[in-house]
Amino acid sequence: MKQTRSKIIFLMILCIWGLITGCVSPSKAVEKYDSRPHSFLWEATKGKQILTLVGTMHVGITPEDMNPVLWSRINQADTVLIETDIGNSDSRLMERFLTMPAGVNLSDMFGKPYWEKFTKVLKDSGSPVPEAQLHTITPLAAGIFLLQSQAKAEDDMKEGQLSIDQIIFDKAKALHKKTRTFETNEEQLIYLKNIFTIDALKKMLDEWTDESESYDTMKKAFNSGDTEALDALLEDVPKEIRTSLLDERNHHWMLALPKLSSPNHTLIAVGAAHFAGPEGLLKLLEHEGYVIHPIKRQPPQLVP
Repeated sequence: MKQTRSKIIFLMILCIWGLITGCVSPSKAVEKYDSRPHSFLWEATKGKQILTLVGTMHVGITPEDMNPVLWSRINQADTVLIETDIGNSDSRLMERFLTMPAGVNLSDMFGKPYWEKFTKVLKDSGSPVPEAQLHTITPLAAGIFLLQSQAKAEDDMKEGQLSIDQIIFDKAKALHKKTRTFETNEEQLIYLKNIFTIDALKKMLDEWTDESESYDTMKKAFNSGDTEALDALLEDVPKEIRTSLLDERNHHWMLALPKLSSPNHTLIAVGAAHFAGPEGLLKLLEHEGYVIHPIKRQPPQLVP
């Protein structure tokens, strides 16, 4: 049970953008990048069209962790395509999904035993949110707080860290690239709302532990670019979660790709888990006639 819970949490971190990192302050600009690579990089070609595919992890990444080849690929691309609109946060939309209606209380939905577990997890993680404020958040917001707590407990979320998605988005904007998104913020919030039910949160709390060997193993798999390990991860995730969080979205994205991508060179950056498995983007692109090759690592270099 512990491993299943940890794998679901890790899967979420490989699928969700800045909602998880929203409480982490941006770091100052960094000019140099060292040799530690981000390894989930592929090139997909079909005729004259080139797709650079970037599998991202949405927490625990600093600019120094990036593979320098990514920067040259952003320079070469005409269009940069990411999951959702990081640069267009709507406070009213977030309030609608993250704040309870008047008269509805999260602690009542949890019940006393689970409420005490929930508040203890957040307190132990160092969350600055007062308990009085937690009463008014939705199950979706509670789930995001739990993911943040797990990331902090595993030392994956620190002050100054950004998601790869945010770094790529900022770089694309600075280079005046055309930026597109597969989903609106509202569409992604709807997906997440359907995952973070009160029953799902109770299961997470029932299986909560301070340490998780499987979580650490999967982090190493991500850092080394081990797609087989990610395939194995997906096999252990409940089918209904895998279907709604990954498979359905992957198929929707493939339908949208012809209109969103450039006929020349498009860089696509989405959660790494979207590339794994029989319904992953790598397989779906192959079915559409794309030829896919891993992109080799390059030595460190200055960001252009």
